[in-house]
Amino acid sequence: MKVSKFLILFTTLSILWGEVIVLKDGRKIDCTILTTSNDSLIIINHETEQIAKFAFEDIVRVEHPAARIATVNKSIEYGFFGAIIGGVTAITLQSIADVDDSRIVAPLYAICISCGIVLGIRIGGR
Repeated sequence: MKVSKFLILFTTLSILWGEVIVLKDGRKIDCTILTTSNDSLIIINHETEQIAKFAFEDIVRVEHPAARIATVNKSIEYGFFGAIIGGVTAITLQSIADVDDSRIVAPLYAICISCGIVLGIRIGGR
């Protein structure tokens, strides 16, 4: 059980913090660098999931792709804040209408919070 959790964590982290090695023959390898020695680089290739070794003289450069980190969907956060705004709106409408009947208040809160979540997710997903 612990080994499977470790492998899932390692795979996730390796995808997030992976590098791209560009070789002299033009190939690009999406990988995670494990270690280096005096004249070579040992990696895990993400495509084949195999450990490979490359000599420094065969490597042109190592790139760190920023595109993986740059695209973030904020729909969850916006949905949460939309729910808060919907709740505050429901409290305000309840106090303005001066209503304490649960048959009116419960649907009012449900509608306001639901609309806030939906609007927040729609705005955050852009």
